[in-house]
Amino acid sequence: MNKKFEYCSAAGYNSALNKYFMAYFRWNGLTSKGSETQGLVLAASIEAAQLSLMYHGIAVLKISSASSQSRHARKRFLHELMVKLAVLTSHGLALHQALGIVNSQTSNPHNKANIETLHREVCSGNSLAESIGIHFPETSPYAQALIKSGEESGRIGPMLQTLATHLEQQAALRKKIIAAATAPLMTLLFTAGIIMVLLIAVVPQFERLFTILEKPMPPATASLIAVAHALQSPLFFLLIACLIGSCVALYHLASRLFWLRKPYDDGLLHLPLIGNIIVRLELSHFLSMIGVLCDAALPLHRAAALATTSTNNVIIAGWLKEITNELKNGKTLVQAVTMLPHYIRQELHDLLAPTVTLGIKQKTLALATQRLEQDALKSLARIIAIIGPALLIVVGGVIFSILIFLSLPLFNLANSI
Repeated sequence: MNKKFEYCSAAGYNSALNKYFMAYFRWNGLTSKGSETQGLVLAASIEAAQLSLMYHGIAVLKISSASSQSRHARKRFLHELMVKLAVLTSHGLALHQALGIVNSQTSNPHNKANIETLHREVCSGNSLAESIGIHFPETSPYAQALIKSGEESGRIGPMLQTLATHLEQQAALRKKIIAAATAPLMTLLFTAGIIMVLLIAVVPQFERLFTILEKPMPPATASLIAVAHALQSPLFFLLIACLIGSCVALYHLASRLFWLRKPYDDGLLHLPLIGNIIVRLELSHFLSMIGVLCDAALPLHRAAALATTSTNNVIIAGWLKEITNELKNGKTLVQAVTMLPHYIRQELHDLLAPTVTLGIKQKTLALATQRLEQDALKSLARIIAIIGPALLIVVGGVIFSILIFLSLPLFNLANSI
């Protein structure tokens, strides 16, 4: 394996743990050929940024902290960049010409500076795969490997098209998942809003009525009015804000620290239905990338190693690392998947059986990836089918209880007449 891609593979596994706490640094430096270059680098500190640039053969002249876009915005732009380059090169334009056109269409100053640097370095004969990894640190080792393969084989256009297609398929899958999860979330927020309105606006009106009647309230009614008073207090909203902030901080901390991330990811995999969805989506993505990389003439074990770096769950990343080691030892993919847990092992073994005779290709793995994605979406649909009615039952029960508690004093008054 190319030394730089080995470095990316090793770094990619750990980057999932601390990428949320890294910062961007703007730098100027000299390449190994002596030409001046500049760009942004993602690192935990200035010292780490300098070491990363030195590893890639850049002599740093100047480096400073840079205010830049969010990580998600930069990843979105990188996706758009791959799509534009794929379209332009597929129409016969050279890579440097395509970069020049994309540069003229880019308005964001940070992105434009990086595209200009990419354009200049490609015109000087540098590799796009190495340059894009330096100036766009969000670029996955998988994408770098595809681009490098395209450059070495002279088929950069088709490789960029393959990469763009894969990114679009993954984006479409994410949109399906988000769209499916949006409905129960909106239902939850709407019903919570109804309950809050009842407790904050309606219950106090009944309290005034009970005060006028000068009748003692039943304990259930008194408790309900106490809850309504608590919800009107600023301390309640401060408590909610602290709770949300703590959850967000804990999530980011778990993303950074392995001793927290490991039990967090393990807990997700043990959740009913949700764990099944995560496992199937991660394995589908893993097999899809292996198929694309093998079509790009990479050996199977290298393709698996690169595909493993894109896994977000550290428990699943450990499984895939074991599979990669089995492939390095000469086993087939069908034999290597026996390292997976029993509940997915046999199914995946059966789905991958055709690869024994047909070989590891994108087409032969397509059935397995599609089946895993479909099963994950079906599980998600089952969760939503359970959550929707459950929310209605809970909300109906809460509203009914509020009405009963408010009616108790009226029943007592009617009995006393």
